Amino acid sequence: MKNIEEKKESLFARHFKKKRATCSACKNNIDAYIDRCPYCGEERNTNFIPKKFLNMSFFSDYKELMFLVIGILGLTIVGFFIYTGLINFPIKDNKELVNALVNLLSYIICCALIFCVLSHDTKFTLNKTKSQTLKLYTWIFVAIGLALIIAFSYGYTYTLKACGIEIKDSANQSSVTKMVKSLPALSFFIVVIFAPIVEEFAYRVGLFSFLRKRNRYLAYIVTVLVFALMHFLPALIEDPKLMANEALNIPLYIIPSLILAISYEYTGISGSLYIHILNNLLSFIIVLAL
Repeated sequence: MKNIEEKKESLFARHFKKKRATCSACKNNIDAYIDRCPYCGEERNTNFIPKKFLNMSFFSDYKELMFLVIGILGLTIVGFFIYTGLINFPIKDNKELVNALVNLLSYIICCALIFCVLSHDTKFTLNKTKSQTLKLYTWIFVAIGLALIIAFSYGYTYTLKACGIEIKDSANQSSVTKMVKSLPALSFFIVVIFAPIVEEFAYRVGLFSFLRKRNRYLAYIVTVLVFALMHFLPALIEDPKLMANEALNIPLYIIPSLILAISYEYTGISGSLYIHILNNLLSFIIVLAL
C-alpha cells in the first residue's frame, strides 16, 4: 500500500498548512503528525519531521489543549466535588485521610479523562511508549536527567545554607511529606503513579507539544514556568506570607521541569515519565526513611 504523500518541509510550516491527513489504507481522518494510523496500523511517511523529534507525541491542537485543561482545571474541579462529597461522611474529621482520598480519586478520574481524550490514539500511544522504553537511548537520558535533578537539588540547598540563607520545604512539599508520613500506602499511588502520569500529559504532551509546533523557545519558557507556578501558586493564594520561602523554592521546580521538557523532546513521553516517576519514588522513600 502507498503511504500518504508528504512534502519534506519543516514541522512548523506543515502545522499551519495541514493539521489533518487521510490514511491511504482505511481512509479515516487522522492527526497529520503521527507515523502510524491508529485505526488500521498503516505506516506513514513522516520524513518531514526531524528524526530527533520523532519520539515526541503530536496530536491535534484540541487534544493537546484538553490534556492541559484536564491536568490543571480538571484536577481542581474534580477535587472540589470529591471533597464536597467526602465531608458528608464520618471520615470528615480525619483531614489527612480526606486530603489523600481527594487527591487519589482526582488523579484517577483525570487519568481516565486523559485516556478518553486519547480515544483511538490510545493503542498507538501505548505501543510507541513501549517501543521507546526498550531503547537504551531512553534510559541513558533517564539516568542523566535523574542524576542532574538530584545533584541540583542538593547543590542548590547546600549553597543557600552555606550563604546563611535558610530555606524550608515549599508548602506543596510540606503537604506531600505530611501525607506520605501519615498514609504511605495511599500516598504511594498518588505521588509515584498517578501524579506523574497526569502531569506529563498535561505539561509535556499537552502544553509543550502544542507550543513546540509553533516555537521551540516559547515551548520551553512557558512550560517550565507554568509547571513551577502550579506547584506553589495555590499556597501563595492561601497565605501570601509564604512568598519569601516559596520564591527560594522556585528553582527546585524550574530546573526539574526544564530537564523533563528536554527529555520529552528527545525521548518522548517514556523518558520524561520515567524520570518523573523515579524522582518522586526517591523522594517518597527519603520521606519515609527520615
